[in-house]
Amino acid sequence: MILSPGIARLLSVTSVGMVFSFFRMILGWIDRRAAAPIMHERINGASDKFFVEEEKNWGNSEIDSIVRGHFDEA
Repeated sequence: MILSPGIARLLSVTSVGMVFSFFRMILGWIDRRAAAPIMHERINGASDKFFVEEEKNWGNSEIDSIVRGHFDEA
């Protein structure tokens, strides 16, 4: 079966987008797992704020900030 060039291009763009999305999720997971153990413990109210902020940004990593050009967030 031969696909038309337009359909083949659409499938390749979609596939690349999905691979990049999965790569970012895996990178975020590794970023969370590689953090120091103290980063997963509750210490005071500031750590509660940290956990809330971390949940809002789950899956993101510093590489996302760099890729988007937000160097002040990295």
